[in-house]
Amino acid sequence: MDEHRTQRTFRKILEAMTFPGKILQLEQSPNELSPLYSQTVLVCQTLLDGEVTYAVIGEKKVGQSIQAYTGSHEAKVEEADFIIIPNTVCSDEIAHLKVAKKGNLLDPQKSATLFFEVDNLMDGIQLELMGPGIKDKTVIHADISKGFLKIRDELNVEYPLGIDVLFIDRNGYGMALPRTTKVTEVK
Repeated sequence: MDEHRTQRTFRKILEAMTFPGKILQLEQSPNELSPLYSQTVLVCQTLLDGEVTYAVIGEKKVGQSIQAYTGSHEAKVEEADFIIIPNTVCSDEIAHLKVAKKGNLLDPQKSATLFFEVDNLMDGIQLELMGPGIKDKTVIHADISKGFLKIRDELNVEYPLGIDVLFIDRNGYGMALPRTTKVTEVK
């Protein structure tokens, strides 16, 4: 694995988490792991290691390959530090995210971070974002399911508890919604 590629990717992820709603181009991984997007594979190779756990929703055959690429260990959704949601996942399977770790008041950092693949981060439902890293508010158009947004709201209801999400689209763009970001659908 190219060390410089993962360093650049880490900086992009930090920038995305710092500025919610900002869309950034992510690099491709030199490794293919179908059905995951190449950029999702690189994000996994950047953030996963032998000290963290992960779960994959819906695509069980991918789990062993992720372990081989990263040294991380697969876990149940409710125990995973990172949860990968491939774009092939159906809406029924997204309901499994309701049990994702959201930390506790003594250790809010012991929560899950999601890598959520979507079709498009520049077209879709209109969402208004507010919170740290956003001046006043920003509006985005993204192909994010309303069902997932409802689950995210439920998991993030009691700050500092909650989940952080990195969305990755089929064109290799990434955008983050940290737990501190309030999301409202604009109708």
